[in-house]
Amino acid sequence: MINLSSLLAFSYLNVKPFRFFISQVVILDLNSGVLLAKSAFLSGQGAGEPQTTEDGRYIVATSNTANIGTFVVIDTNAVENGIAPIVFEESNPSGPFSPVGFYHRPTTPIFFGGNTNDVFVWAFDLTQMQLVGTEAIENGQIFSFQFPSNYANNGGGLSVKTLGPKTSWKASTRPLLSNGGKSSKYRINTIKMQGFRY
Repeated sequence: MINLSSLLAFSYLNVKPFRFFISQVVILDLNSGVLLAKSAFLSGQGAGEPQTTEDGRYIVATSNTANIGTFVVIDTNAVENGIAPIVFEESNPSGPFSPVGFYHRPTTPIFFGGNTNDVFVWAFDLTQMQLVGTEAIENGQIFSFQFPSNYANNGGGLSVKTLGPKTSWKASTRPLLSNGGKSSKYRINTIKMQGFRY
């Protein structure tokens, strides 16, 4: 078990062993630089920076292989032999994912079932499409993840939800959430931002 009072750094280790990428989230103590753990392997190349729940127990991340985006939840309280397990994983074959944006403790229960747990949001990503060499998809989509209000820390009952209809744009960075978690902004190219209100 990792001491959650430690200041942790999260980053990807991308490895290309057999002409395809696999990734691990590397967890370090920022004060000492000591390696605390690595995640189980993620398929594909890590996208942006992993994010964490406010209490530090769970790390969420996205990775991409060709046209497949994958979202994972990693449990830092269940480390065995230096490996933090993936307790939830969901892939989407329609396109690669952007890095994950977050809002800790939304001020109003705007998402699922009156839930005010931390919310994580991402979208299909144009930059990741270029990195993994996939063909551009026609429509974008926004995705979200939130632990259920009655979550029992066992990996059950977790799911990714889509937010709103398909979009005419794809992101190029992680979204920035504001307004108590009710609004987000996505950079869609070097000069244009796209706003979205939930």
